[in-house]
Amino acid sequence: EQEVKEEISGKSASGDAEIDSTFIRLSGAGLAKVTLKVQNDLDPFFRPYRATVSVPPRSSVYTVLLQSAADDPKFTFRAVYYGEFSSHLITCINNVTSSETDETFWRFENENGAMFDRGVDLIGVFDGDVIMFRFTHYKSDCPKPTIPRPFIPVPVPVPFGPGPAIPPVPLGPGPAGPPIPFGPGPAKPDRTVVSSD
Repeated sequence: EQEVKEEISGKSASGDAEIDSTFIRLSGAGLAKVTLKVQNDLDPFFRPYRATVSVPPRSSVYTVLLQSAADDPKFTFRAVYYGEFSSHLITCINNVTSSETDETFWRFENENGAMFDRGVDLIGVFDGDVIMFRFTHYKSDCPKPTIPRPFIPVPVPVPFGPGPAIPPVPLGPGPAGPPIPFGPGPAKPDRTVVSSD
């Protein structure tokens, strides 16, 4: 079996830590094919995502996410690492971000809908596994939207104030020569009309 290594590196979402992950692919043999699904239960207009990726057996769910992002540029995610839990918390998938204010988060579960009790770095995957990331509320008693509402952007008026005072600019010589004097200008010759009678 021939090993092929791919390295993916970049800045973390906060920009202060480097991500450096190495994926090992074994020329088609011995890899686990894992299906990744993404669904937003709070937005009826969200387009669900589905991809099948190949990773070494027992790879973490986090590795599945990294491999999905490497395979498909349309798939994006952000995560924050928590040392006390030895795992990442997924904070954003495909531009949908969790919020403490809205009490929303990215829940991840198996194909039967059972939520995992550990972080994405601590769950290993095997051939045929299905991992679902579901955007939802913290509390199960929160109402879910029942009627899709169309999004109609409302223009926000921008207040314009008087602005800062602009000091007068002194006129200097232009690029073509000396300054033009302001005043009555040169005297004009008198025109006298002489009539002949």
